[in-house]
Amino acid sequence: MSVVERAYLGRVREFLGECAFRGQADSSWDLHSAATRRIIRYFNGDETVTKTPQFARIFAAYHRAILLEPARAQGLGRDAGQSISDLQLLAKLQQNGAATGLIDFSWDPLVALWFACDGGTRDGKVFVLDLGDRRNFRRMPFDQGVNGVEEILLQPDGEQEQIFFEAAAQGEGAVRVLRQRGVFVIGRPSIPEGVIGTIEIRGSDKEEIREELEADYDISERTLFADVQGFSAANSVQSPMRQIEDTELFLLKGMQAARIRNYASAIAHYDKSIELAPESGEAYFLRGNAKAGLSDYTGASRDYDVAVQLRTQRGIDGDGSEADETELSTRSAIYYNRGNVRAELGDLEGALADYNEAARWPRRSDLESAQLFYNRGNVNALLLNSDDADHDFQKAIGLGEKNALYNRGNLLTSTGRFEEALQCYEEQVEKGKDQFGLEFNRIAVEGILRRIGGASYEVHSPRRDGAKGWKAIDVTVYGAVGGTYKDFFNLYGNSGNTGNLGGIGIPGGDGYAGKEGFVVILKGEKS
Repeated sequence: MSVVERAYLGRVREFLGECAFRGQADSSWDLHSAATRRIIRYFNGDETVTKTPQFARIFAAYHRAILLEPARAQGLGRDAGQSISDLQLLAKLQQNGAATGLIDFSWDPLVALWFACDGGTRDGKVFVLDLGDRRNFRRMPFDQGVNGVEEILLQPDGEQEQIFFEAAAQGEGAVRVLRQRGVFVIGRPSIPEGVIGTIEIRGSDKEEIREELEADYDISERTLFADVQGFSAANSVQSPMRQIEDTELFLLKGMQAARIRNYASAIAHYDKSIELAPESGEAYFLRGNAKAGLSDYTGASRDYDVAVQLRTQRGIDGDGSEADETELSTRSAIYYNRGNVRAELGDLEGALADYNEAARWPRRSDLESAQLFYNRGNVNALLLNSDDADHDFQKAIGLGEKNALYNRGNLLTSTGRFEEALQCYEEQVEKGKDQFGLEFNRIAVEGILRRIGGASYEVHSPRRDGAKGWKAIDVTVYGAVGGTYKDFFNLYGNSGNTGNLGGIGIPGGDGYAGKEGFVVILKGEKS
């Protein structure tokens, strides 16, 4: 079942009679004519003026003094050489954008729905009037020329009827009148709430409803505003811009959503961009970033796979000879980000391969280079590639990565280089880093060195639990003072990887969680 049927047409069928419909984009708006809104604005937005006994007279005077008399003075009160009535002149002014007391309705509920789904994501509303209810509504012939504006707008005492009429389809606006199946209801000066039915339209359904109306019912801006004046009015500077089916536009909207971390919305826009341009590697890269932001690492990795494949097919990446520095740094970012999500998925070998590939290409800044070496150092450490991890951490330290000293200290501790580890922790402290676990680990390594004293020792291979990190580092101390012993020193684990890289002007992802701690077990043995 379509959204139009589920959210709307079922409700329409609940209304019986000769119903007319009006859609408004914001459900909080009252059912006011443009003239009423203009008068309220004149009174500094004070809507209470509409409740005063004087308002009906003000309403009629506005039409006479502001609209009808000046329009006739400018020769607008004649058509085909003949003078037209106040009602006909009001309809003419209304169709050309003047703020009159006429309120546009349509006999077609789907036309009203289209207007209710105008720009924005606020809930909309469709108003429903049973114009066949002769107690409250009276049809006035449009060509009836004897009615002055006061007779039209001012209700005699005790009269409850509201007036409605259908304007003749003539002139440049004829096509629009026919297509919109328009009917004007006259607020005298307002329509009593007791005769108004309503249907709420959820803001989240608007975009999909507009798409269904165009695809299934041929109702769109193109068909509703087919005349020149209507088309121009619908595209004025104040008018919301209709959706442009362009891949670059959807990319831009996705980037905007990503900037405020609305990743679900960003993904929806990137989906549209990919649908329009399936060969766009950039869209896959950005969608991968958004999926990573939602912790959908598998989905992110797949998108990065496609981004790499598309760039290779287009000859962008190859050996790099035909690509400029921007293209190459983009390649580096794709591999770097895929390395991050592979690491989170536990594919450490795949992550290392991606980081190695990323390192082949230029980065946009020393900061990005520092992040790459730091993250690769973390993965090498988990894979027990200690020398490679140490090399990476030292490169990251030289480029200013703030957590690299701490993680190198952990690496050195795990390999039994306790004095160098302590130096790393102390240097990190001197730099004023308020890092979780830093002081605790520094004190632990001091304790290890005191316990060892000047004795010789042997560090055994770490015993680990899967890909989570070290669980235990066994150290045998020879010639232990005071006999045999076993001491345990608990330490906090490494700080996690730095987050994904974004696009130009788009922030990258959040950093990743650190690894669990480890324990150093000293076993003292007599010589």
